[in-house]
Amino acid sequence: MHTFYISFRLSLYFAATFLLAIGCARQPQQTTKVFQSRIETMKFTPSVLAKKLDNGMTIQLSPLDARMMDSISTAATNTDGSYSRETSSYSTVMVDPLSEDNGKNKGKLSLSNAYRHLDALAKSGELPSDIVKALKRRASFGDGVGSSGEEVSHSKTKYSSAYNPYKIEDRYLNVFMISLENNSNKIQKISLDSILVVIGYNQISPLKSEYYEKIYATSQFVEKMKNLQRFNMANETIIPPGDRVVKFFAIPSVYASNSDFQVKLIKNSEVTSFQFKMALIVETEENVNSEFTFKDFRYSGTQRREFFAVKYNDSTIPLAGHSIYVEKKASVGRASAFSLTIDPTYKKFRVGMRKEFSWVNYLKSSGRIPLEYSEWIPL
Repeated sequence: MHTFYISFRLSLYFAATFLLAIGCARQPQQTTKVFQSRIETMKFTPSVLAKKLDNGMTIQLSPLDARMMDSISTAATNTDGSYSRETSSYSTVMVDPLSEDNGKNKGKLSLSNAYRHLDALAKSGELPSDIVKALKRRASFGDGVGSSGEEVSHSKTKYSSAYNPYKIEDRYLNVFMISLENNSNKIQKISLDSILVVIGYNQISPLKSEYYEKIYATSQFVEKMKNLQRFNMANETIIPPGDRVVKFFAIPSVYASNSDFQVKLIKNSEVTSFQFKMALIVETEENVNSEFTFKDFRYSGTQRREFFAVKYNDSTIPLAGHSIYVEKKASVGRASAFSLTIDPTYKKFRVGMRKEFSWVNYLKSSGRIPLEYSEWIPL
């Protein structure tokens, strides 16, 4: 009997934000926060079920932690062709904050030269390709794209969810992996409409492609849409003789503790049931986190926009702001930080970075981590 665990954290962090003064009163102060997490672990038994059908099909079904798709989606996105072709995924302009025009006529700043420069740095190995992609997303789509830096510190997820199509508005869907193997000598077809998830008295159908297409209609979600095409089970899946197809499908998240549920495959008049048991385990965890900031305070109050991304804990994290919170027990770890600064006044940009630093080395400097910057380059 196999057992599979699904863990997720409710973002219930609290506690009091307080300041730690280091040294004399005139020295800068570092912000710390206490995060309390309620960890709910859903235990599924068994982890996978397999059934053979009369038509020669073998079907395996597994309930999955949707966060597993974070790493799978990130890997797929990062190997998606060369950056010379991928640039089209991003808007190459940003609003000029100094323009006096309003509405549709508001001035724009072209980012094409900045993006070409980032591509060249990726090609030379100076910048990681996933960092380049994260900086482009931040510059193109604004603050709505990055992490606040707070949820990162108290999550065990090691990969960004930016490209995971099964996370919508900061909430994960319930995801299942299905393997379809055709051992017959005929073409077989499986319809998404033939699948039902039954929890208690609730029957739930998998979400179809049309649902995601409406949500991911804008260019901001182009990578999620591509991953949906890669991984999501089509409305009708065709399996040639001798082939095996592995896909995923999802339903709206349903909270049910200490209960059984079934996934039913209905084909013609035959019903094949996959029975799972689930039990809820609840734990609480408290962590003290220190704030680290990469902002260049010399230019505070100017119109310059600086976008940051961090490689830390095997993950690439685009930041909505300029700070990240790191658990005290993890502060001995190493990280790298990168930035793209846009100066709309003089129409120029620069790239900043600090590679392979240790958080603990900056605890005595109020958590301020200075980056090393390139020369300014015309936009």
